[in-house]
Amino acid sequence: MTPKDWHDKFYYDTEDGDLYYRSTGRIATCIQRTYYGVFFNGRMYMAHRVIWFMTYGFWPECEIDHIDGNGRNNRLENLREATKSQNRANGNWGEDRGLTQIHNGKYR
Repeated sequence: MTPKDWHDKFYYDTEDGDLYYRSTGRIATCIQRTYYGVFFNGRMYMAHRVIWFMTYGFWPECEIDHIDGNGRNNRLENLREATKSQNRANGNWGEDRGLTQIHNGKYR
């Protein structure tokens, strides 16, 4: 599929970072854990990767990092290509390691 195929079916709103169906104007994404996904031709795609493809014309070779740590904030200025280690360094991985965040951003 080309970026044109995606643009023919979806509209990317740069203000709110969401994808909409061109035919109906309705939001096209659905929640997939901590990210948004979108269906196209019977397959689920992560919305942030689709937005990257629609904007730059190529699928990202690495991961797409949400700079602010919010996986549902798909505004273009919040997305960047990153290695796995760069992406993990930017995330909140404390709970995955058995840590609990307490006041002042500290962990226990």
